[in-house]
Amino acid sequence: MFPVRKSRMTVVGNDLIKQVFDLLQEFNCNVKIEGHTDNSPIRTEQFISNWELSAARAAEVARVLVEAGFPSTQLSIEGFTQYRPKVPNVSRQARATNSRVEIVYQRGSARKHMVDLLRRNSR
Repeated sequence: MFPVRKSRMTVVGNDLIKQVFDLLQEFNCNVKIEGHTDNSPIRTEQFISNWELSAARAAEVARVLVEAGFPSTQLSIEGFTQYRPKVPNVSRQARATNSRVEIVYQRGSARKHMVDLLRRNSR
């Protein structure tokens, strides 16, 4: 989705997020976008640490969702940097796995909509 050490999505990543948007339209829910990085230190002009990179990636996904039509009032972002790895950062592939963005829908906000949807479809 993102080139190494960058916060701008690739074309493939952008298309993937637009597909996620299509799925999210089914539910009237709040969405949290979590940015994660691997444990490789970063210090560039744009990002002084992985905190900035993880938050910037989450913000980029949020921007694409809003541009596609998702309500900005239902979005939040968080940057977790390297502190929530999926796997140990022992190889290039493992670091790629840990450099990710997760889209989390807030169950409580979707519950009522899902119940309404099920009731309508059962009639």
